[in-house]
Amino acid sequence: MRRFAPAAVSLRIGTYNVLDGGRDEGGLYVRWAAQTSMLDQLSLDVLCIQGANHWDRNGSARAKGTAKTLGMTARLARSRSGGHLVILAREPKVRITRFYPDIVENRYQQKPFHHTVSRADLQIEGVEWPLRLLHAHLSPISPEDRAREAAWLTEYGDQPDTVLIGDLSCEAPDDPQPKSWDWLAPHLHSLHRIRHADGTYGDGDRGAMQALVDAGFQDPAALPGIERHRTVGYWDPTQLHDRRSDYILPTCRLLSTRAELRSYDVVDIETTRQLSSHLPVVAKLAVRRTLPLAARRRLQRYPA
Repeated sequence: MRRFAPAAVSLRIGTYNVLDGGRDEGGLYVRWAAQTSMLDQLSLDVLCIQGANHWDRNGSARAKGTAKTLGMTARLARSRSGGHLVILAREPKVRITRFYPDIVENRYQQKPFHHTVSRADLQIEGVEWPLRLLHAHLSPISPEDRAREAAWLTEYGDQPDTVLIGDLSCEAPDDPQPKSWDWLAPHLHSLHRIRHADGTYGDGDRGAMQALVDAGFQDPAALPGIERHRTVGYWDPTQLHDRRSDYILPTCRLLSTRAELRSYDVVDIETTRQLSSHLPVVAKLAVRRTLPLAARRRLQRYPA
C-alpha cells in the first residue's frame, strides 16, 4: 500500500525573554540552567530569545551553550543596549539558510532600534518554500520609540511567508485598558502611557501593535478559541498588573495561504513565574509543504 506524506508539517515556535541573560545576583547562572531545562521540555523547533545579555562574551559561549543543551543551532544578534537577541533552530528539521542580525544593516549612522531586529530565512524539512522570521525586541523606553521602530516592520505585513516574533513591549489594540493606574509607580508612567500635548497621561500605549495589526500581522489572541493571557505583570513590585508584551505574529496572508495556526499558549506555571519577568509563548503552526502553481512560479522567478 502506498503511503502519502501529510500535506503540512507541524512547527512549534516559541519566544522567551530570559531577563538579563538568565544571570542571578552575584553573577551566577542558576536561573539560566533552570530556564534551559524548562525550554528543553517544550520541544520547540524554533526559539527566539530576548534579553540575552552577556551571551556574546567569550566567543558567544552562553549562546552556544544554550544551543548545545537544547540540541539546536544558534544565531546571535547584538543589541547596542546589551539585550541581545538569539534565534535557535532544530536541525535538520529547520535550517537557517540566511541570517541578518540587523535588518537595517549599515544604511544609517544612527541606529533606529533600541535593541535590534534580526531576520532569519528558515528552510523547513519537506517544505518547498522558505519561512521568513523577524525577531524583535521593541523599545521599553517610550510609546514614541516603539511606534518609530514598528514603522520599520509594517512593510512586511502583507508578505505571505513571514512571522514576527518577540517582546514588543506593549499591549494589543483589543487588550483591556486598566481601570486604574494605581499599580504603576509614578516614574514609570512614561514607559506605558500615551502622553498628551499638555503633559498629562492618557490610556496605555497600543500604538506599535496597532500599526502592526493594521499592516497585516495577525494577533492570535484576536482569533476565536485562543485565550488572551498575560505574559508579564507578576514580577516587578512597581508594575504588578497582568498584561501582554510577548507575541508570535504570523501575517494574515501566511495564515490564509500557506499555514494554519493550530494552537497558541502562554506557559504560565509556578516554575516559569520564578525564572523570568516574562512567560514563554508557544505557537504551533501547520505549514503547507507545497504552494499553488502560480505562487511556486513566482518563487522560482523571484527568490527571496
